[in-house]
Amino acid sequence: MRKKTSARVERILSLLDPKLRAFDLCSDLGLIGIEALMQDKVKHVTFVEIKPHLIEETKKRMTTLSLTERASFVQADVLQYSFPEEASNFIIAGVGTNLIISFLSKARQRPGDVIVCHTHQNIARFEHKLSELSWIPTGIFDVEVGNRVERIWFFRP
Repeated sequence: MRKKTSARVERILSLLDPKLRAFDLCSDLGLIGIEALMQDKVKHVTFVEIKPHLIEETKKRMTTLSLTERASFVQADVLQYSFPEEASNFIIAGVGTNLIISFLSKARQRPGDVIVCHTHQNIARFEHKLSELSWIPTGIFDVEVGNRVERIWFFRP
């Protein structure tokens, strides 16, 4: 029996555009990208992760779930990776505020892109940096996770 998907992951998935490919950035074990594929929220996910052993574990999970044909895997630092020009879903969640800010500093606000960020670390600083970078969220969502509230930012330029 499958584990119930968390409210945080469900909210992230609800924000994705099903017509666009997705990038699960700093994917770790690929939880969000795998769930997006299992629920048919997107047609294809590229998992971008710097640690090779995590990419290998994600590949194993994808094989077990018969989802490998809908995925690709890139071992890379998201701050160095060159993303394709076509509009895409970008998910960056479960990592530190500094990394998300660095990614947004590098990213361009392209029409058609969907960017979903999640952090529970230093929310006030994160929102201040967003303002400095002229990133204006399309939506901000608070989700209860255990005994704390986590925030999800949604951008659709």
